[in-house]
Amino acid sequence: MKILVGLGNPDKEYENTNHNIGFRVVDRLAKKYGVKFKTEKKLDSDIATIGTGDNRIILCKPLTYMNNSGLAVVKIVNFYKIDTATELFVICDDFDIKEGSIRIRAKAGNSTHNGVRSIKRELASSEFIRVKLSIAPKTEFMSVADFVLAKSVGEAVKHSEDLGVEAMTDLIDGKTLDQIMTKYSC
Repeated sequence: MKILVGLGNPDKEYENTNHNIGFRVVDRLAKKYGVKFKTEKKLDSDIATIGTGDNRIILCKPLTYMNNSGLAVVKIVNFYKIDTATELFVICDDFDIKEGSIRIRAKAGNSTHNGVRSIKRELASSEFIRVKLSIAPKTEFMSVADFVLAKSVGEAVKHSEDLGVEAMTDLIDGKTLDQIMTKYSC
């Protein structure tokens, strides 16, 4: 089993913002595999399932808002009893990596991303896989908050989102983490 958590904010006003690129990736995966999200109140998340048994892929969109994503993720981890180091993939925006690229890391390092920090805090661990999608370049005249909450524009952000979908499709279709990291990480 693998759990793919797309980070974002649940309200419609955030739908097409830079910060919601994680939500958009899992939405596109759900559409691609013909599954629908259902709200699971006990998990504070919208959940969709691809496959069955040990080969299941759980797509997740926390409903706790970005800065409290860890509150939902810890419930999901405990409910499904997964090994976060190998089975939890957190898909999020990042403006510090090369424009139009993605970076996949097997362990979360120091992060300025509030959603990732919340997950690390609630799990009391940095042992989970991060799939970082570039929303660069951040303009100097905008604050971080204004930039991540701005509407996504440009081909570079769209390209990062497309790469995120491709990488997670490879994972769903059986590629290993090492294969995906080699193929996609900048």
